[in-house]
Amino acid sequence: MTKKYITLAFLFFLLFLQTPYVHGWDNKRRGFILGFGLGSGFTSFDDHKEDGGKNRQYKLPVMIDFKIGYSINDLWQIYWTTKNSFFRLPLGFDPNTGSKEDVTMWRQVSGLGCSYFFKPEAPSPFIVAGIGRAAFAEFWPSERDGGESTERLGLFGGGGFEFSPGWSLEMVVCWDNIPGREFLSLRTTVNVLWY
Repeated sequence: MTKKYITLAFLFFLLFLQTPYVHGWDNKRRGFILGFGLGSGFTSFDDHKEDGGKNRQYKLPVMIDFKIGYSINDLWQIYWTTKNSFFRLPLGFDPNTGSKEDVTMWRQVSGLGCSYFFKPEAPSPFIVAGIGRAAFAEFWPSERDGGESTERLGLFGGGGFEFSPGWSLEMVVCWDNIPGREFLSLRTTVNVLWY
């Protein structure tokens, strides 16, 4: 089964290497788009203490972006996006075992986004905005299928600079109103966008 997934991943990788030569990937922003980004940033959120209080936490997580959509012209793009961040909290209090362990935190804002480029070709600055579902989950080592999970409204907005066709640096602020947590993130990612 694993060999099958490795083979499929390798085939998709080969396909993406060929994208500049395929008619749909003509380096014009108009039409179908597919994007991926990787970076880091700054995340702030409320954490629960053992005595029932709250403690504001500040972390530098790994950030991953994905988008798929359509560019109606060389300036406007509309897409479905998911913005994920992963980080660990050391010595978290596991309510199931009563011990202190590292806990993995996952946060996502996924929904409808749009981008506006100020020039029809790279290099060009751009702005982004979106609204969607924010999700948060904690994964304790003692639980194989995850821990606390919550969903609410999420918003994001920011800007960036496309320095070469398909390659950009993007800075985005994400906010959500998950009760008792209220995340705020400043994300910096290097993105590749196939169009």
